[in-house]
Amino acid sequence: MNRSHAYHQYRGTQVQTSGTKNLMRMLHRGAVKFMNLAEKCIEEGEFAGANEHLIRSQDIVNEIRFSFPEGEDELSQNVRGLYAFMYRRLVQANVDKDAGMISEVRELIIEMGEAWDGAARAAEDGDGSIDVTG
Repeated sequence: MNRSHAYHQYRGTQVQTSGTKNLMRMLHRGAVKFMNLAEKCIEEGEFAGANEHLIRSQDIVNEIRFSFPEGEDELSQNVRGLYAFMYRRLVQANVDKDAGMISEVRELIIEMGEAWDGAARAAEDGDGSIDVTG
């Protein structure tokens, strides 16, 4: 078994056994990683690479987006709308090869990822509440 295959098996197992909050944290970090790579590719004129990394970012954003049930409470709808906005911006960034749009979405993803980190810490502490005041 080669090292790459073993690594992918490990990551797959990690994702499958991770709780929802940890999975969300991993997805947000992955999206940021691929956005960083896409920006670097754009700066270097590697547009095929930028396309590949942006598509991966788009897929992750949609995975997060669709994890919130449609037709549920207002918060879920607002969060889905925010991720839909991020997805559209990433698509447009890919069409235009616009690093500024990627940066805009990355900041939103980081902010949302920090919220998930806070939720995971609150759950680990047994508090269950989330401090959104910063």
